[in-house]
Amino acid sequence: MTTDIEYNEETSFEAILETLDYLDDDDFEEFLLGYEEIPVLLVDTDPDRAIARQLELMATIFEPIEEERKAEKRMGLAMQQLDIEQRHALRLLLSYEEPATLIEHLKRCLANPDYGYGPNGDQGRTIAQAMTACSDDGDLSSVAMAWLEMHRDLQTRILDGTPFSFRSLFDHADLESFVPLVQRIDDKVWRLGVEGEGRFRDFIGALPDIWFELGQTYVAWSEADNEAWLNQTKQAMTRLPDSIFRVAQAEVLRKEINTVTLDGPRLVLSRQPDGQSWPRSVFSYNEGTPQLALSRLSGHAFYELSWAGGMHLRRFELSSTTRHRIPFEHIELALAMATVIGQEEGLTSEPVTGEAVEAAYLRRLKATTVTLGPPLPDVTLPTGITGQVVAAYTAGDIVSHLLKDSEVLVWVTYRDNSTEGVVLQRLEKRGAVAAMAVIRSRLQRGQPLMTTPLDELDLQNPAHSRALCAWGAWLAKVVLG
Repeated sequence: MTTDIEYNEETSFEAILETLDYLDDDDFEEFLLGYEEIPVLLVDTDPDRAIARQLELMATIFEPIEEERKAEKRMGLAMQQLDIEQRHALRLLLSYEEPATLIEHLKRCLANPDYGYGPNGDQGRTIAQAMTACSDDGDLSSVAMAWLEMHRDLQTRILDGTPFSFRSLFDHADLESFVPLVQRIDDKVWRLGVEGEGRFRDFIGALPDIWFELGQTYVAWSEADNEAWLNQTKQAMTRLPDSIFRVAQAEVLRKEINTVTLDGPRLVLSRQPDGQSWPRSVFSYNEGTPQLALSRLSGHAFYELSWAGGMHLRRFELSSTTRHRIPFEHIELALAMATVIGQEEGLTSEPVTGEAVEAAYLRRLKATTVTLGPPLPDVTLPTGITGQVVAAYTAGDIVSHLLKDSEVLVWVTYRDNSTEGVVLQRLEKRGAVAAMAVIRSRLQRGQPLMTTPLDELDLQNPAHSRALCAWGAWLAKVVLG
């Protein structure tokens, strides 16, 4: 059990948990919403003690995990454990109405770990440990009685049939296929979902007996709902034209700053950490106001997309992929998905410079320096291509030849191989610059390797010309190996 979310080490539990508190006027909330939002049921939110409970839980029931040392990761694991304990506490609240019975159960959980965890780890031992930690004398009885009394009205309303939200503490994502409510229909019948509002299912039995299956079903439905949205958005993404500028925009989702500087006849790529914590975010705007945010939540490929001013939210994971042997990093794919949603909402993205595009592709090329100079001697153009080579952009052993008076803007090849490479050709009718392979001096006129919109380029801008050269050099390395 690990988490991909890393939180700023300065984040306080109190500040986070305060955002989860709801109105005290339960009657107004029930009238307004028609269901119960579960308040925070946690007793002990100390992060170190939460992690200690998590380590014991994992070692006893699942698989042991190593204790994290980094403050951000510890915070993430502690918050994950508290989210789990919120669900454990809700199970206890709806299973035990009498204080004496609850206390007897919790003390048995402490005395016997096998009983205390149960087969699924949710029997109540973690809550008993939390209550003991908060007691004055190590006896959880008074804490348990106060806790039950504090939430007695909520318990009564739910057991009397008021629906309640089954979401986790930190889950606010969209759900389209079912309503995330649970309701007691009869003494031993609990319903997940709402009849007539998407998927629903009745679970028959005492709540402690059906709790695990109820939770598993909720997770499975939620994941299926998100997967359907993700597949639909990915399908729409396939119709989105490539753009080297969008690739550069995606670099913001990395915790590194890449900068290109001119040093005489050389360009130097410098890299340095940005010094900021996760998440890393990019935004889309409507008349200057952010309306969409794509956030990479950690150093992995875990993202959150929020749009319509926060009215919609989805979380998802992506893997890098290839198309026609061309690799696409998950940061590019995530931004393309955000672009699809943004276009549907009529939003615009922040522009990026040609220098940013150049840096993005030099980073992918793993080139630290580039030499700018006159054409190399004896440059051979592919068959059927005319024009004048006016400059050479050399990154290691790959040379991008800049042309004029030609539909081909750049011809890229290795120094010692003038018969194979990549051309970047202007396609006026398609409104694009297309990258196409050259094999044995012949242009392969089938499906382009990649394209970028022509109207995004200013071919009179040297930075844009260099960006094309860097893009072509990276493609040549990918295609030719």
